[in-house]
Amino acid sequence: MLKWSLWVGLDERKLDLEEHLFLRHGGKIVFLGRFVAVLKRTERPSASSRRT
Repeated sequence: MLKWSLWVGLDERKLDLEEHLFLRHGGKIVFLGRFVAVLKRTERPSASSRRT
């Protein structure tokens, strides 16, 4: 993982921080990501039906 992370600009310190945050807040991160995806899907029909 470190080999590829250096290619995109992540050093070992940033990877450690990411791992710590995901272990501590992983459930919230996954829930928020899925919730935003649902919001995007539900907004499309209403946005296309608006008249300007």
